[in-house]
Amino acid sequence: MYKLYWCAQTAAFGPHAVLEEIGVEYEIVPVDIYKDEHLTPEYLSMNPAGKVPALKLSDGRVMHEAAAIMLYLAETHQRSDLAPGPDDPILGEFLSTYFYLTSVVQNAHKQFYYPHRFTTDQANTDAVKNQARLNITEEWKVIEKRLNAGGPFVFGDRYTLCDMFAVMLITWNPDTEQLLTEFPGLKRCFDAALEHPAMAKVMELHN
Repeated sequence: MYKLYWCAQTAAFGPHAVLEEIGVEYEIVPVDIYKDEHLTPEYLSMNPAGKVPALKLSDGRVMHEAAAIMLYLAETHQRSDLAPGPDDPILGEFLSTYFYLTSVVQNAHKQFYYPHRFTTDQANTDAVKNQARLNITEEWKVIEKRLNAGGPFVFGDRYTLCDMFAVMLITWNPDTEQLLTEFPGLKRCFDAALEHPAMAKVMELHN
C-alpha cells in the first residue's frame, strides 16, 4: 500500500488526485509544514529533500517531487489515458506541456509565495514577487492558447495529468477568481476537472 506524506494546500494535491483517480489503496500521513514537521530528523531521514509530498512505495522506497510521483503512478498502473504511452501520437506534446506546467508555471508561483528564496537582497523581495505575478499571467497564456484550440481539457476531451496539475496551480493563484475570469479556457478546464469525483474529493480536502 502506498503512503502519501501530505499537507493541505501544497503540491501533495497532485499525487493525491492521481491516487484517487486510479483507485488504488493508500494511506495519508499528515505532515504539518507550518510546524516544520517536514524538517524533523525522522522525516529528513526518509526524504532528505525536506519537502512535501513524498510517496512511500509498497517496497519501502520513497519518491519525492509531485510531478514525478504523478507520472510514476499513472505509468505504473497503466493509465495511458492520463499519461500517454510511447506509441501515442500526443506523447511529445503531452511531455512538453506537462513539464512546462511543472517547471515554468509552478516555479513562478514559488517565486510569488517565497520571494526570499530567489534573491540575496531581502530588500528586493517585493520586486521579485511583483515580477512573479506578471510571469504567472504570461505563462498561463500559453496554456490558454492550447485550451482555446479545443477543450475542455488541454488535449480536447482527454483528461490527463496536464489538467490535474493545472487545476492544482489554479488553486495556488494569488487571485483564482480573477484568473478564471481572465482566462475562460482555464475556467472550462477547471470546471470540467471538478466533474471527476476524485478531483472533487481532493479539492474539498485541500481547501
